[in-house]
Amino acid sequence: MAFGIKAGFDMLQINLTNLTLNQQNDDTFSSDFSEDFILNFGLGLYYYTERFYLGVSVPRLLKNNYDNDGFNTTSYGYKERHYFMTMGALFDLNENLKFKPSVLTKIVWNAPVSIDLSANFILNDMLWLGAAYRIEDSMSFLIHYQLTQQLRVGYAYDMTESELRKYNQGTHEVMIAYDFQFNKKKVMTPRYF
Repeated sequence: MAFGIKAGFDMLQINLTNLTLNQQNDDTFSSDFSEDFILNFGLGLYYYTERFYLGVSVPRLLKNNYDNDGFNTTSYGYKERHYFMTMGALFDLNENLKFKPSVLTKIVWNAPVSIDLSANFILNDMLWLGAAYRIEDSMSFLIHYQLTQQLRVGYAYDMTESELRKYNQGTHEVMIAYDFQFNKKKVMTPRYF
């Protein structure tokens, strides 16, 4: 079982007076908005075994409002709390092939629930081939290879299925991970979660 807490802050600046407006004399854009320091906290809980994991987290506990401190009392928005729940497992299909399904659920007030379903096949603890589907939004494909006990590389392609598809042709992601071995006597085992 693992428990984590975090603290952080955002710095935000909006230069509204530099915008070119279609409608002049709009009070909303009459002064710039500047927020120097917005504090927030988060927490998470993660339970795992060699074959299963379950996690719950709230990365932003405080709902921060972005209000102009000048004469203009317009609110420029806020950051809502996000709730994350994740779960996955590892199954041996045979001595050389493993199957790792997982689910990630994201919940935000006044927004649709987002659910990501993924499945990975792991061959000889070296090659990962997988696919993921974000319900009513996108799908992705990945390949991941364990070059050495400490070095992994991977590639993923994500394509949007929602109305945002007209604005992008998908994303390409490259991953490089290195596990440092500070304790030379410790035996390195594959990390599935």
